[in-house]
Formats: sequence, structure tokens, C-alpha cells
Amino acid sequence: RASIAVLARKLHGLSPDDAFCAALETATGGNPLFVDAVLDAVAREGTSPSAESVPRLLEIGAHGVSRAVGLRLARLPPTALALLRAASILGDGTELRNAAALAGVQESELGPAAATLVRLDLLRREDPVEFFHPVVRSAVYETLDVVERDASHRSAAELLLQARALPESAAGHLLRVAPRADSFVVSTLRQASERSLAQGAAEAAVGYLSRALDEQTDPAVRAEVLVELGLAERRTNGPAAADHLWAGLKLLPDRTRRCAVALELGRALWFTDRIADALAVFQQALDEINRERDPDLYELLLAELISSAWFDPQTYPIAEAAIGELDLDALHGGLGSEILL
Repeated sequence: RASIAVLARKLHGLSPDDAFCAALETATGGNPLFVDAVLDAVAREGTSPSAESVPRLLEIGAHGVSRAVGLRLARLPPTALALLRAASILGDGTELRNAAALAGVQESELGPAAATLVRLDLLRREDPVEFFHPVVRSAVYETLDVVERDASHRSAAELLLQARALPESAAGHLLRVAPRADSFVVSTLRQASERSLAQGAAEAAVGYLSRALDEQTDPAVRAEVLVELGLAERRTNGPAAADHLWAGLKLLPDRTRRCAVALELGRALWFTDRIADALAVFQQALDEINRERDPDLYELLLAELISSAWFDPQTYPIAEAAIGELDLDALHGGLGSEILL
């Protein structure tokens, strides 16, 4: 790190702080050629060599190192180049067979191609794949055009799922794919969201579902994505949760499903202090639901209507009327009955 600081001062007139030098050492592995290329890019762009620039260091470094890496790429046989580009999509820690599958490299050609990449200091390790420096991976990734990246990330997601990777691993690639009308993208992001939410990662779940909404899907699927997004947002953004639940509710064709979502929507509205709207949603669902077929859901809706109405003197009559009409002997006996009691 001290040497990096000296190079920055002597050759480029920069005064880097310790955080910048540490990050640059990590990104380049201390390779003098790459260090100098990145420092040159920093100086030419007028970027501050400080901790504030660390998040952009790989991006800056990719541009600075691209020329040096480009010379090495020009010397690569086609199979090795394809393997390296696939590895830049999948990232460090990828099994070599997965990179080969994405690149379309045959098993008979895989060994020599991987050995070439290690010999030229592009990869540090063959299996699992590890780039010699993070900036090298960024520079290789930058050689792919937008269309190539899009198709490669889409293929990588399919490949990972076929290899029984977690949906979140595939979803990370699909977040980089341009929206179209791709049912595979939607279903994978929904699976990743479900797992993330179960593990307490609500923000990740919201990110996956927000991206899924960008896809052009039929109204029924869009309704479910909106509902799932609203349910996830209850842990992160109450007003947005209510808005998305309401939007999903309007698209749902099934009456029972609408009433179940109305229960969650009314709760979300109540928690965001939209009590009048909550009462209206509960009442509409109560009017719509088949009490004989879905007694527990009916009683849950009624319980929510009562408990939402008794917090404001102006709506006391709604709660009083509902309580007065209750027939305790006719309760179904489920959770809704317990809450009413």
C-alpha cells in the first residue's frame, strides 16, 4: 500500500488516502501494471483518490486496465476467450464446468483453455474460477456488448437452476436482464423473493418483485406479483404496501382470493392511518364473501372491521352494530371466532 501511495504521488500527482490505497491493492492484487493503469484513469478523470471513490474503483479500473487486458485477450484462442467471458458473467467461485457450459466449450477443450488463462495471469485459479484481479474481471466484462450481456445473464440463470443452485443465485443475473415478456424471469424472481422473505430479507424480496413487475405478463400473474410485492413491503414501506395490494386486488378474478387479499389490504391501510379506507375495504369484502363457504375468512374480516372501527369515536357505531349482530352460538370455531370472542 505504501508503494501504491508513492506511485500515485510521484507519477500522477495524486494524494491518495489509506482507504483508497487499500482498495486499489485489493482490486489489482498489487500488480504494478494494473495499479498504474488505474491511477492514470483516476488522474485523467479528475476523481478524488479517497474513500469516497472506493465504490467506483472497479468501474474506473476496468477502463484503465482494459487496454492492457485487451492485448492479452487478442492473443487468446476462441475457446479460451469464450470461457473467460463466461467466467466474467458468472464471477469468482464458479465451478469450471458451469463456465464451460455457458461458454459452449467442449470438455476436450476445457483443460487447455483454462490452463492458457492461468498462464496469462487472467485467472488465478481454474476450478473454481478465480480471476487474477477483480479489475481484470471488470475489464473482460466490459468487452461484452449490451446484447451479449443480456443473453449471457439470462442463460446463466437457467444454467444455475439446472445445476440446482438457489433461486437467489439465478435472480441476481435476471436483475441485469432487460424487461420483456419472459415468464421464466417472473417465476424465478418470485421464487427468490419467497425464500428471501422467509429468511427475513424483506428488502431483497421487494427488489426481486419490483423487477418482476417490469415484465409484460397476463393480468392474473401481474395481480399475484402485485399482491406478493405488497405483502413483502409491509416490512419496509407501509404506504407502498397498501398501494400495491390495492392494485393487485383490482386485477384478481377469484372472489375468495380477493377477500383474502382485502383482509391484508385493510390491515395495511389501518397501519398507515387510512382507517376510513380500511373500513371500506373490509365492508366490501364482507358483502362479497360467501359466508357459508368461507366462514373463517368471513369472521376474520368482521373482527378486523370491528377492531379498526373502535379507535375513532366517529366510527364507534360501526363496531357497536357489528358486535350487536353477533350470534356467538353460530361462530365457526376457527381463528376468526377466537378473535371475535
